Amino acid sequence: MTVRETEQTATKAVRPYYLPPPFQDSADHGRLILRDGTTATLRVATLDDYQAMRDFYARLSPQSRRMRFFTENKPGEDSIRSACDSTDPSRQLTLVVLRHGEQGPRIVASGSYFRHTDHSAEFAVAVEDGFQGKGIGGLLLERLSVLASARGFTHFMAVTHPANRSMLDTFRSSGFQLREQHEDGCVEVDLEVSPRAESVAHSEMRDRLYTHASIRPFFNPKAVAVIGASRDPEGIGHRLLENLVHSRFNGPVYPVNPHATVISSIRAHASILDIPDDVDLAVIAVPHEQVPAIVDECAAKGVRALIVISSGYAEIGTEGRERQEALLEQVRGHGMRMVGPNCLGLMNNDPGVRLNATFVAEAPPPGRIALSSQSGALGLAILTMAHRRDLGLSSFISMGNKADVTGNDLLNYWEDDPGTDVILLYLESFGNPRRFARIARRVSRHKPIVCVKSGRFRSYREPMSMEETAVAALFRQTGIIRAETLEEMFDVAALLGNQPLPRGRRTGIITNSRGSGVLCMDACSAGGLEVAALSPESLATLQGSLPPYTSTQPILDLTANAEPAAFRAATEAMLNDPGIDNVIILFIPVQPVEEKDYTHAIRDGLFNARNANGAGKPVATVMMTDRTRGVLLPMVDEHIPCYAFPETAAHALGLAAAYSDWRTRPPGMIPDFEEANPDEARRIAAEAGTADVLPPDKAEAFLRAFGIHTPPADGDHPVPAATVGIRHDPKFGPLIFFAEEQGGSAPTRAAAHRVTPLTIEEAATMTSGPAWERSQLPPESADAVQELLLRLSLMAEELPELGDLRIGLCPGASAGDPLRRCNIMVSPKPVSGDSTGPSP
Repeated sequence: MTVRETEQTATKAVRPYYLPPPFQDSADHGRLILRDGTTATLRVATLDDYQAMRDFYARLSPQSRRMRFFTENKPGEDSIRSACDSTDPSRQLTLVVLRHGEQGPRIVASGSYFRHTDHSAEFAVAVEDGFQGKGIGGLLLERLSVLASARGFTHFMAVTHPANRSMLDTFRSSGFQLREQHEDGCVEVDLEVSPRAESVAHSEMRDRLYTHASIRPFFNPKAVAVIGASRDPEGIGHRLLENLVHSRFNGPVYPVNPHATVISSIRAHASILDIPDDVDLAVIAVPHEQVPAIVDECAAKGVRALIVISSGYAEIGTEGRERQEALLEQVRGHGMRMVGPNCLGLMNNDPGVRLNATFVAEAPPPGRIALSSQSGALGLAILTMAHRRDLGLSSFISMGNKADVTGNDLLNYWEDDPGTDVILLYLESFGNPRRFARIARRVSRHKPIVCVKSGRFRSYREPMSMEETAVAALFRQTGIIRAETLEEMFDVAALLGNQPLPRGRRTGIITNSRGSGVLCMDACSAGGLEVAALSPESLATLQGSLPPYTSTQPILDLTANAEPAAFRAATEAMLNDPGIDNVIILFIPVQPVEEKDYTHAIRDGLFNARNANGAGKPVATVMMTDRTRGVLLPMVDEHIPCYAFPETAAHALGLAAAYSDWRTRPPGMIPDFEEANPDEARRIAAEAGTADVLPPDKAEAFLRAFGIHTPPADGDHPVPAATVGIRHDPKFGPLIFFAEEQGGSAPTRAAAHRVTPLTIEEAATMTSGPAWERSQLPPESADAVQELLLRLSLMAEELPELGDLRIGLCPGASAGDPLRRCNIMVSPKPVSGDSTGPSP
């Protein structure tokens, strides 16, 4: 059988490959967000948990024990010890959920699976009465199904009482394939726990809704306490209090200071516990030594959300990092969420909220753009810049050390925020890139994300780092618009936040200066836009409206003598032209004129066109005057971004058009391959023992386990035409690459990288561009290379412990045999570092 026939046969067995959403920490430990937005800590049970587990079962009501054990009696010692024994996850595993009580951490729920057959396990869960109805059972089912699937279990079996409606509803709404059987007064349930479309969709929906509930108290609190408010006008606590009051927050604000009775004419309280009313948001601005006691008081008060302004944590080194970890454990143990520490606060410009818990007195106007900054001081500068450019914000947050609330949480929140249309991010680092990619890919489908990511180069002497390669691939695949500078981020945001998305790349240019028009035309071409001229029909409507010597090809140059009426007519005609998707209007005053006459003319032409054929087309202006450049021009029912230079407008429009193209493409399918056998590949890798690299025969067998049958090239030492394979980044996990072969073991700059998992469409994009063109592989081998890349992506997902892998490729002998392999390198060793670890 030829290679082509083999590939065609294999392709027929392709099916969708479903991956559960990545967890913020890990499947078996870390943060757990409950249905009501409160949090808990999850971890694997150990034999040391015997007494805590015994106490937990003792606290269950007789009804709850009957639902779990079919008896109201407490379980015996052997049963409790067995539930705590997770030393052999291939036999059984128990997860426990913990919250702080009066005596410290206590177990409030447990979930277990116990081996029944090689591929099935019994599932059981118990939840303390006071925590029932918070979705814990479903969360434990989700986590245990992931852990069990990794150990070869495909089915969960459970026996429950017909009256246990909450557990039955959990099974039925899980999205897993379900079979029920009623026998002897019980309900026997069989769940197929392999991920499928419905189970993945349910997990993502739950994650989004629960996260939204946990973030809501930050942006929509009913009452705010400022702990550390002071009388010193220069003090941080005083400035926070003043901004909350002056922004006219739609709720009570309570200053807390044990050394003052009145601050800024507001009665102060010595402790948050002295406040007579409920408080759901506390802003903490005290020395870090005082924070732990205050957190306990906030928990006792029932506070849901904390903004910790205080510094002295991970930003100062090892000691501070340990202090931050203890703070995070304390906050989670109480079920609260935290922004910071070492942050500068947040704001919500919703007129119904008017929350300004930052140091910035002059907030940007209300708008539909959300902004997150990892840097505190830079975040304040960004706010000032937004205010100066009149860019309306829906909300702003300074994440600080992002010990708890991260950019992933904010994306989940803003995705469903009706007041936000555009999301801006300034990032210095990623906490969990795989989770970020999964969420961003979904959010970008209906809300643009514009991101500035710093740290692209180690130094001016060093080339782009591997992490930067991964960042570039992640942004490309998730539709994130990457801005090179903060100014560029605002330029793009001004367009996306005020104008429709481009429906195409055909761009008309109106100008009264030939030079500025040519600059704009060049920038459009560089940004992937197509400069389009007015059609003869549109030109006919302009007869008698244009100045003498007007040039109409390829841009509409009205000349320096253009009156406002010419701009009005040209704007209306260009927007109404069916052959034009976008319009850029350039105006340079070459003689003393009334600038407002021209802006009013543009406004009138825009209004007329919007009510005809010009609806849904973005418009950008360049008014090269001191008063209007870099701001938004108010029109009748909209605002038009006004840029300082022609190139800026063209570049912003080009980025918006590229994003629009990505958004209109189908999401793509991540393929599975029926004949792939990950267990066989693991067995082969295990036989290698401590070897750094598999021997050739083992490497070939390893590839065959995933259906990779590319035959060897002819000759003793064939020279590869391309380095295809898997590389691991400690933070981002596996990267799939295709590169030209120039000797050595690492891909060169002429390489295409993608983060996993890879869709069919993304694999196709890798066989284009410089790396493919310089590889000297024949065009007819593209399909075979794409399938090879997809199989490698599946391998990387199924075998996260795999090290690096490289396959040298050579042209085949004929069109029916287009691809051969020259060499193979498979490293079976686990990758150092945690590619899916928690946020720093």
